[in-house]
Amino acid sequence: MCSSDLTSGFMSCPNHPRFISWFYPFMESMMLQASVDGVAFDEPKAPATPCWCEHCKARVDKVDEASLIALREQTMAEMMGQVCTLLRKSKPDFVTVAMLMPSASTRFIRLVAEQKDMDFIGVDGPLCHQGPTPTPDMIKTPLWISAPAFAEVVRSVGKKVRSEEHTSELQSPCNLVC
Repeated sequence: MCSSDLTSGFMSCPNHPRFISWFYPFMESMMLQASVDGVAFDEPKAPATPCWCEHCKARVDKVDEASLIALREQTMAEMMGQVCTLLRKSKPDFVTVAMLMPSASTRFIRLVAEQKDMDFIGVDGPLCHQGPTPTPDMIKTPLWISAPAFAEVVRSVGKKVRSEEHTSELQSPCNLVC
């Protein structure tokens, strides 16, 4: 859903009442109609980008970039968790996976990992490479080799760690939606 009153530039605001009233029913309907076995959140974008809309500013004590980024990270993690919980109510064996950006903050990783119904957390894409010419150290490598800090945070809240190369194990027997 992308319209000028629901976004902060290029992204939907997960704190906007109209977005909320549309998003959760849409997700539930889509998942049930598609008859899928799980959902994968593939690189949720812009958790470190502040939203300056009236709804976000009303939810923080101090209206500054740091407070709004913290709110967005919290809200995005909770939104992903709520989707997992909502879908799990309809289908208890539903598989949930979050493949986060390599640049995700430790705080955001922890917030996502703490979501009760999030089954697997991993890192997606070539680590740290966002430019046109990858160097050998930027090529995709397993999470436990290239991002031990990421794995440590995820494991610290009792979650399993996955690298993108291992999500195919989940996709082949299941019908996951990304």
